[in-house]
Amino acid sequence: MQTMDAAAIARQQLHVITSTGREAGEATELAQRACQLADIVRACGTPVCINHGDLQLSNLIGIQPILIDWEYAQIAAPTYDIACLMTYYPALRPLLVELLAAAGLTRAEDLELLELEEQLFSCLNRLWSIANGIDAG
Repeated sequence: MQTMDAAAIARQQLHVITSTGREAGEATELAQRACQLADIVRACGTPVCINHGDLQLSNLIGIQPILIDWEYAQIAAPTYDIACLMTYYPALRPLLVELLAAAGLTRAEDLELLELEEQLFSCLNRLWSIANGIDAG
């Protein structure tokens, strides 16, 4: 399992977009922002852990949910999967403190890191959408 390299992911998605001849204006800005955010997150020096990388309901099965589809699993900040959840499911925002606490993330710095990770995940998710031709939005 690899350590997440958000800047490399952003550059790779930008390459996919530009190699297909698509307009790269928005994608270039997103990739640049993702690289900036990745640098800021890295500078925080937060300990890392295993993350699913695509935490969403379609990747949960069973009565006692089992997390499946570990294609994007990586070593990353412990807030990354929560950032994923917040991006996919903004209605969870009122439960944010509980989600963070359940993950043992109770420091003010954890919330600050989560905000950065949300921006980073949003950039990478949008780049992925553009690269895969799902560019409504």
